[in-house]
Amino acid sequence: MKEINGINRHLTVPAGRTLLVPMNEETESSNLADTWENPGFLAPDDYYMNRMVYRVKSGDSLYSIARANRISVAALKEWNRLRSNAIHPGQRLTIYSNPRAARR
Repeated sequence: MKEINGINRHLTVPAGRTLLVPMNEETESSNLADTWENPGFLAPDDYYMNRMVYRVKSGDSLYSIARANRISVAALKEWNRLRSNAIHPGQRLTIYSNPRAARR
């Protein structure tokens, strides 16, 4: 279900959101084309995550960057494949954000 609905571990699914449910292989028909065209299924463009690149400044820490962007240090490390908390000025870090979630 995660794969066909574009859900990852950093995106929470709000109550009431329409999800696709995989059919078993023995089923002959599908309404997938109708589902994709249904306006109730489509999420607004701002629902999905935005990607930005942050350049580390002197004095920054993973904690301060994560806090400023309202994300977890663990997510920041995972997105950037960091094995330790060591970062250096000039380093570029990828940060994903969800504008709708940030407004809550």
